[in-house]
Amino acid sequence: MRKALLATAGVACLVACALGPDFDKFEPAHSPEGVRAFAFVTASRGSVAGTEVQGELLEVRKEGLLVLGTLGEVREEGSKKVPMRHSGGSRRVVLVAFGGIQQARFEGMGRGCELDDGIAPTDVVRERLRLVSRFPQGLSPELLRRLLEIHGQADVQKVGP
Repeated sequence: MRKALLATAGVACLVACALGPDFDKFEPAHSPEGVRAFAFVTASRGSVAGTEVQGELLEVRKEGLLVLGTLGEVREEGSKKVPMRHSGGSRRVVLVAFGGIQQARFEGMGRGCELDDGIAPTDVVRERLRLVSRFPQGLSPELLRRLLEIHGQADVQKVGP
């Protein structure tokens, strides 16, 4: 009986090693930071400019992406985005609504995780992004409050519809 249990445990370990992460394709984290996000949010009605958000992905929420980053106002000229005004390098805690994202990409995540045309990510993409965010378990209200204080904000800044 004991030999059968040890043999079963050995086989289970071998299977787990074979099915584990493929580190040749995805480099392990070297710091606690979330993946770097780059998003262009469409202009609101009546505006000629959209918003470009660049920064660290903190959390993936039901309604959008929580990012600690900088914002810049840009306008589209054909297929190019021309900078108009930038937040001056000060980082802000920003909620980027999925419905306003014209285009978003995430450093090192490949085309499969890009977001386009205001369409929310699939459950698979949402989960992949959640796992590479700084707070994959979610950001507690206390931590969010402290983060906002550090950056001189009373509340999360919302971008998008």
